Amino acid sequence: MRLLLDANLSPKRVGAVLGRRGHDVVSLAADAALGALDDPEVLALAAEQRRILVTRNCRDFAPLLREWAEAGRHHAGCILIWTLSHHEYLHADLSIKERALARTAPLHTKPGRYQPSDQLLAFLDSL
Repeated sequence: MRLLLDANLSPKRVGAVLGRRGHDVVSLAADAALGALDDPEVLALAAEQRRILVTRNCRDFAPLLREWAEAGRHHAGCILIWTLSHHEYLHADLSIKERALARTAPLHTKPGRYQPSDQLLAFLDSL
């Protein structure tokens, strides 16, 4: 597959792994000039090179992709990776987390909250 990794994805941790698996990968973070491109320019570059854009920037690319679709513009595809950053996760509303965890609980388990050790909390704070 021909892929274009947005600047928010590591050329070493993501790009190199994909390259070793036989994919043709261009990473914006590996090139200062490419890394400086605005989002519309990134999508245009991906389309011009017939590469699938891979990005964690859903906030900006989702509306941009909608604009392209509504305008009838074509591209090779886009993989939007939606994740919470560590900071966002820590500050997310606790009730949202509890509802999400409740959906993953095995049947017939006693409800309750996990209480991590002080050592684990210290480690997580150090990240």
